[in-house]
Amino acid sequence: MGLACSKKCSLDEEGEGTAPTIVRLSPFRPRRWSSLSRRSLSAGSAAGGAGDSAVPSLLSLAADAAAADLAALPARALAALPADLSQLLLERLVATAALDDAAIASLAGLGLHFFSLPLGGYPELVRPAWLRCLASPSLEAADLSKTGVTDEALASLGCPPRLARLNLDYCVDITDAGPALLQGLTALEDLSLAGCEQVTPLGVRCLAGLTRLRRLNLQTCHAVSDLAALRALRQLEALDLGWCSSVGDADAKALSHFTRLRELSLARTQVSDGGVAHLNSLSGLRLLNLAGLSVSDDALATLLCQLPQLRTLSLDRCLQAGDKALAAACKHAPQLQELCLGYTGVSDNGLQKLAGLQQLRVLNLENCSVGDRGLEVLAGLTALQRLDLSDTAAGNGTMSHVGQLRQLESLNLAFSGVNDWGLKRLTKLSRLRSLNLDSRLFTDAGMPYVAKLASLECLDLFGARISDAGCASISKLANLLRLEVCGGGVTDTGVASLGALSKLQHLSLAQNYRVGNPAIQHIIKLNELTALSLSQSRVTSNSVVALGCLPQLQALVLYETRVKPMAVDKLLAANPDLVVQGVAPSSAASRSGSGAV
Repeated sequence: MGLACSKKCSLDEEGEGTAPTIVRLSPFRPRRWSSLSRRSLSAGSAAGGAGDSAVPSLLSLAADAAAADLAALPARALAALPADLSQLLLERLVATAALDDAAIASLAGLGLHFFSLPLGGYPELVRPAWLRCLASPSLEAADLSKTGVTDEALASLGCPPRLARLNLDYCVDITDAGPALLQGLTALEDLSLAGCEQVTPLGVRCLAGLTRLRRLNLQTCHAVSDLAALRALRQLEALDLGWCSSVGDADAKALSHFTRLRELSLARTQVSDGGVAHLNSLSGLRLLNLAGLSVSDDALATLLCQLPQLRTLSLDRCLQAGDKALAAACKHAPQLQELCLGYTGVSDNGLQKLAGLQQLRVLNLENCSVGDRGLEVLAGLTALQRLDLSDTAAGNGTMSHVGQLRQLESLNLAFSGVNDWGLKRLTKLSRLRSLNLDSRLFTDAGMPYVAKLASLECLDLFGARISDAGCASISKLANLLRLEVCGGGVTDTGVASLGALSKLQHLSLAQNYRVGNPAIQHIIKLNELTALSLSQSRVTSNSVVALGCLPQLQALVLYETRVKPMAVDKLLAANPDLVVQGVAPSSAASRSGSGAV
């Protein structure tokens, strides 16, 4: 075999006599890749050979070298790149923010093949010329979310015959002309237009011809309605209409025709009891999000009796939902794995029905009127991985049951009735990675128990009464990545203890007015820190400038401190990408293009 191999076209929509597109692959790719990965090639190539993720592959090294000196490479060499190396080169340019007009000029006209455009959230505006250059017949996926793409730029993408996935989330300048331009994408299966608020029912009607669509996301498209126009989308399996404030009962009636639906979100729409009644025919639903609907408990109970396949159900902030809806869900959908009941009328009596949900992994009871009596049911829910008891009457008695949930990874006890002594019962939760203790009931006395949770990565002590003694206990959590300690009791001594948390990425010491300049010498030891809040502390300009040496710092919050604009200027000189909140740079720095907020 030579240095190139081929990939056979297999799309069943290609007509007879259509010449297959020949796509060359690098001979250095891992042999286990029997076909081109639809995922990021950079992840696969970084693995190199089997079982050795620390050694980069030849493919990865070649892409790195090409991306680092793209302008110096002759056009003939670039044009000869195999398809997988072309793709990896693009991903390296995107990852290093090196994709710009000059790079596009180097790639233009070479006939390179790309399978994916991973441009979502790219810091520079994606221009029409970029998409004209990067679009190719082999393109299968394009992530253009939050790129500022306009209708004009979308037209430049054309209609790649293999494009199956397109993400245009929060491209806020796209109008109804955008969906009209998509009508030629006959292979499209997954389309996301979340946050494209200028799309109206006219744009929705333009999607009716995309009959291969399986997933459609119109979240927060506030003007969208007239879903009856999409009746031809018989293959649709997932539809997100969350926060589409014009969607109402007539649209819910239209949804009854989408019998292949497996996932549906109607969160914060105008659907009421009458609309919910039309969803009974969607018996194959596995995910249903009705958060924030004004729907009665009886209507919900009637619906949930017809949905035996449900795995995920959200009734969050359905204020009229209560024990009837919960009982119906537990009886008729015993395979439920995720259940969100926050801010509903569920009571202690209703919670008893949860006993049959042996596969339940996620349970949210935020702000429900439940306490220790009803929460005894938790003892039998041994598969739970995430549990939210914030703003409930759960007390220390409930913790004896929670402490037996050995699969638990996330626990929220903010503003509950639990105090330090309840924490003593949680020390066996060896898998717990996230713990929220935002409550004045937690003090230094409970921190030695928290320190035994060796897997903890996120700890929220925002309002807890933690002082330097508590910080000394917290410093033993070697795997901690995120920490908020904002109760006002920490001093420079406590910060010195926290300096031992070498993996820390996010740290908030806001509202600790006794934290001052001596603390900075300990904070600068945290080389992984990306976000830091010192608001309402005593730090001053002279000390804060030292934070410029933190190599990963991206965000610094300094509200109500004595830091002056000139100190911000120095920080930005050391780290131009740093975003500073609370203190503006000097006018001179602002004129030079500072990115501070």
